[in-house]
Amino acid sequence: MTDEWKPILTIRMNGPRFASHAMDLTALTELIAYQNLIVFTAKELFKQKNPDKARLPKGFEEELVLRFTKFAPGSVAIPLEGRAQTIWGKDKTYLEHCVDLISETVDAAGKDSQLPDDLPTAVIPKFEQFGRTLMEDESWEMSRPGKKTASYTPTVRRRILERSSQDHEDELDLTGAILAIDMHKRPGKCVLYYDEEQSVQFTVPEEYENTLLDALKNHDIIKVRITGKGIFSNSGKIKHISEIKDIRSFEKIEFEHDARPIWEEFLAENKNIPKEEWKKLPNDIASNISKYLEGEKD
Repeated sequence: MTDEWKPILTIRMNGPRFASHAMDLTALTELIAYQNLIVFTAKELFKQKNPDKARLPKGFEEELVLRFTKFAPGSVAIPLEGRAQTIWGKDKTYLEHCVDLISETVDAAGKDSQLPDDLPTAVIPKFEQFGRTLMEDESWEMSRPGKKTASYTPTVRRRILERSSQDHEDELDLTGAILAIDMHKRPGKCVLYYDEEQSVQFTVPEEYENTLLDALKNHDIIKVRITGKGIFSNSGKIKHISEIKDIRSFEKIEFEHDARPIWEEFLAENKNIPKEEWKKLPNDIASNISKYLEGEKD
C-alpha cells in the first residue's frame, strides 16, 4: 500500500457558528463520528457480500482512513483525502463506495424519499452519533468530485433515525458458544452466547442437531458460527434469529499468555545452526525474499 492520497469528499459547514471561518472543537468530534460511520458501513457491506468469510481482509480498515491537511476557502470547508491505492488496487474502493452511499442516504432523506436499497439497515441507527452538535440553523454540505452535493441538517438526521424506530430484519453473522439446548420438544430450542455477555435464542434446525449437541458437550473448546438473518432492535441489538442459512463449528484457538515469544524461539534455534550454513545464504535475501521463497524472477 502506497502513501499517496487523493481527494475523496469536501464537507462544508454552514451556519452562524462558522461565519468567521473558524471551527470549534466540538465540530472535530463530528469528523470522528463520520469516520466511524464510514468504517461501520464498510464492514457491514463486506459481511453482506462475503458471508463465507469469518474475518476482514488484512489492511481493510487502513484503506478507510480519512484525513485533512487544510481548510478550503468558504465558510468552513474541509477537504477529506483517502489513500490513492489500497488492497483493492486503484479502482473504486470500499471507502469511496461508502462515502457515496452515505451521501446518497443524506440526499434521499432530504427529499423524504426511500433510502438506498444497498444501505445495510444496521447502519441507520449509527447516524445517531453523527450530527449530535448540528444546530437547527446549520447544514453540512457533502460534495464529491463528479457527484451531487448532499446537505445534512437536523431535519435530515431525524428523518434517517425515524427509519430505525422499529425492529428490522437484516443479515446476521454470529460466532459464540452453545451453553444451553432444550430438546424435550421438537424442534428444540438453543441459546448462543456471544460477545461475552450477549445471548440469543433460536430454533434448532434438524440438520444441525448433531453439530449443536456436540458444541454443547464440548463448549469449552468448540465454538459455532451462525449465518442467516435476524431481527434487530433500533439500537442494533439482535432480538432473535429469523432465518438460519448455515451453522459451522470449529475449535477455539487459545492464546498462551506465558508462552515464550517467537523471537526468543527463533534466536534459540539459530544457535544450533553452524556458521558455515549461514554463509551459504545469498547476500540479497532480505531485499529479494519473494525471489528465493516463491521462485519469482527479477
